[in-house]
Amino acid sequence: MFLDVFRLSMLKYSHILRILSLLLISHCLSVSADGYGCELQWQQLHRSCVHFITDRPGLNWQEARDHCKNITSDLLSIDSRQENKQIKELVKYYVENFGFLEWWIGIRQVNGTWQWVDGEEEYAKIPPWAPASDSYSDSREDSNVLSDDKCAVIDDKGKLREKSCIREKRPFICEKLPSRLKGLNSQSL
Repeated sequence: MFLDVFRLSMLKYSHILRILSLLLISHCLSVSADGYGCELQWQQLHRSCVHFITDRPGLNWQEARDHCKNITSDLLSIDSRQENKQIKELVKYYVENFGFLEWWIGIRQVNGTWQWVDGEEEYAKIPPWAPASDSYSDSREDSNVLSDDKCAVIDDKGKLREKSCIREKRPFICEKLPSRLKGLNSQSL
């Protein structure tokens, strides 16, 4: 019994050390030569910084977006295959370590058209780079979803799935531009 408790404790500590080292490495590697980078708890993703909000898993899409805005960011907008590939790997890591299978991102239906929160692109159905998903189409999972009550989550396979913006509660991913980190540049690391 003592040995089982000891193993469980060691597993817990190794898990914590793994997360801390990932955060430290991603933080240090994301500082550019001019001192711009991602703040602690934010990770570099293509040309932006992302933060997986795991301490508030019970928010609907609008509440999640409001939370992101309160920390000077917005829900994640994915605009390229490269960014989709990177976010897929990060989502997979967070699924394995936190157990949340789907995450709110910044796309919703407005007046029958899927739109990203950053306003960069509009897509009638799914972005051309997104993996095919049976539930992210005109055939709805839930026939009670109102026409403009459709938002999307991303899962551990990088697939976008349609969900009710109001009724569904999920963890979420915030995104913002890198910021100037005082006293840091790539030479000081």
